[in-house]
Amino acid sequence: MWHLVQEHLTLLHQKYHHYFLTFNTEQCSWIRNTFFSKAEMSTQELHFPVRKNILELRNDGILILQSSDVPLDEFGTCIEEVYNRIWKVAIEILLHFFISYLCEQSFSSFLLIKNGKRSMLKGN
Repeated sequence: MWHLVQEHLTLLHQKYHHYFLTFNTEQCSWIRNTFFSKAEMSTQELHFPVRKNILELRNDGILILQSSDVPLDEFGTCIEEVYNRIWKVAIEILLHFFISYLCEQSFSSFLLIKNGKRSMLKGN
């Protein structure tokens, strides 16, 4: 029995790294707070036009003031028109988390429905 558990955990560990790639959240700190001083270091992996847009955004005094007054999601929609390159890259990164969440929710709902139907069959 212990051998099966150990084998299962080893396989789970291997598959985990296959499905959930290593993701460095420090590389995305510019999404959470573009005006933070260390956020510039997290943009090194991005293409030059996107980095240029981020630098322009960081030097926009009006947006700096506005960012402290509105929530992050509203601030993102404010910069969408002017800094669309930043917006597109941020959405591409964040979309992975939303899709994973929706898949998990859908699968959980499916299991709930499936188990509910199965228990109804056993009662007859």
